[in-house]
Order: sequence, then C-alpha cells, then structure tokens
Amino acid sequence: MHSGIVSRRRLLGGFGLGALGLALRPAWAAMVPDRFTLRIAGPEGGWLDRIGRILAPELAAALPPGAQLLRRADGGRDGVSGSNGFAGTALPDGRSLLLAPGAAALAWLVGDGRVNFDLARLVPVIGGASSGVVAGRLPPAGALSGAPWRVAADAPAGADLPALLAAELLGARLQPVLGLSGGAARRALAAGHVDAVFLRGQRIDVARQIAVLAAEGVPALFSLGVPDSAGGLARDPSLPALPDLQEFAARQGGPRLAGPLYAGWRSAAAASTTRFLLLLPPLTPPPMVALWRRAGDLATLAPSLRAQEETAGIRPLASPAADLALAAIAPSAEASLALRGWLARRFNWQAG
Repeated sequence: MHSGIVSRRRLLGGFGLGALGLALRPAWAAMVPDRFTLRIAGPEGGWLDRIGRILAPELAAALPPGAQLLRRADGGRDGVSGSNGFAGTALPDGRSLLLAPGAAALAWLVGDGRVNFDLARLVPVIGGASSGVVAGRLPPAGALSGAPWRVAADAPAGADLPALLAAELLGARLQPVLGLSGGAARRALAAGHVDAVFLRGQRIDVARQIAVLAAEGVPALFSLGVPDSAGGLARDPSLPALPDLQEFAARQGGPRLAGPLYAGWRSAAAASTTRFLLLLPPLTPPPMVALWRRAGDLATLAPSLRAQEETAGIRPLASPAADLALAAIAPSAEASLALRGWLARRFNWQAG
C-alpha cells in the first residue's frame, strides 16, 4: 500500500468555488472537507498508480484552498480487490474517490465471483478509453457465415471477449485459441496459427499495430467503436476509416445485428476499451459530485494526462463521455443474462 499527499497550491487564477461553476450554497461550502482520498484499485508502481500520480495534482488544483488529496494504491492489477474495498468502506460524503481499471468493470460485467461491488451504482467523474480493433484474415470466399475462424484470446472472459463473441455474431464457426494475447497473438497471426486477433492501445498505439499488420498483409477488419448518446455505438474517432461491427456485418451480407446477445457484446466492447474510471460512491451529495466533475474535467485538459493518448493509447474522457462509457458497460438484465449464458455454453464459464 502506498500513500502520498498532494496539497492545493494554486487557485486557477485566484477564482473561488463559485467562479469554478460549482454553485455551492454558502452553507454547503462551509461543510466541504479539507482532506480527501484518491483510492487506486491497483498495486503501487503499476500503470494505474502512474495514472493516479498524474491525476492527483490536477484534481487537487481544483479543490478549495488548503485542501489535501491523499493518494492510496492497493490491490491487484485487475482492480477487483481494490474496488471491493472501496465499495465496502467508502462513505457517500465526497471525501473518497475510486480510480478503477477497465478490467474491474469487465469482471463485474461477466459476473466474476470475486466481485462485491455494483459498478452500475457508482457515480462516474471522468474516465480514459483506448481503441479496440479486430484484425485478421477472412476465409478464401471472403464471407464468415458458416466458416471456421480461429480467434486468439488470452481468456474467454478477459479483454479479448469482444473479438470472440463478434466471431459468433458474424455467423462464423468460432474456434478460440486461448492463452494468446499481445505480441504472442500477433506472432501467431503472422505464422498462420490463428486467423484473427484483438488489438488494444497500451504501450504502443493501436494505429501502429494496425500498420505493422497491414505491411504483413493482414488488414484491420473493424473497430469496437465508441458509445454514443443514443445508447449504441459510433465509429471510433481515432480510426474513422474503420467500420464498427454493425457496418462490418452489413458488408459481409449478414442480417442487422440485434437482440440481447448483441447488446451484451456492446457492453463487453465498452468495458474492454475502458482503461480507467474515476468514480464516487452511490448517493454522493450533488454539490460534491459537481465539485469533482469540475475538477475532473479540468484534469482531462492537462497536458500531462493528454500525453497519455500518445504514449499509452489512452484517450481522456470528461464527465459527459465518462457517463456514456459507464452507461454502455452496464447492460440490461436481458443482455447480461445473454452474455453470461453464452460464456457458460461456449466456455463453461461460471458466474458468481
């Protein structure tokens, strides 16, 4: 466990809380605490802790004069234990925030038995997302309907889940090749051992991965898209030339994708491309939500966080986009049952 304190040292041009647009009533403003905690659901020194170190001073800069922000990193890399701890101890008073990785959101979505938090009840502040792309070779006939398709994946219910489920939604005879991810998956693709891989921005920008594969004669097929305000998906603005799954299915001559399982796929796609979410406990008072969202929105404009888009493939999401991201991850009950049922049938996955 690690902790560090970041003090509020500047006031954004000397403006007070009212000038920051928080519209706090005087009585409430007097109740704003002077000590806050940013709880990071990941180990000290991990990539999420590094994001926390970038965010902490930017968030603290928008707090009231003299306020301190305590940073604490704790838990495993997938964020489940750290998120469980936050859900079990954080009070809804605005004093504590959770920085959770997308892996924790995906674990919640698929019903991982270790999960003891309800992501849908948490309040989003800001987030970070990456692009997700399925690249691969199509069958000789060009159409996937009924054709075998070997898809690389680390694990059935991991970040590669959207690639596995997409193959089945497209009508292919899915042949998962498990235990492969990242560079190992791309090498297997180059060697002809698999037909498709899932690419996601991490240390290397996903566009560079696409370019490398294209030079080897392997095209990018479709992106996972980004959530839109209508509850669907739109083309990824970082990869505007790539169709989303719905467009790709139409190009394959298949029927329009619809139904609970496709809705479950959309949730899995949103969870897989979410890199982090900054969250507040349920029932946090609206003035405190407004304070943190204002602080978070300013943090997303900071050069230090914007630089993560180039170096780590992470696109900052201000509060409206973070709301859409969380809403996209949280499926309807019907979609959740369809997704978990598919995992159980295809992979004997047992939800907790």
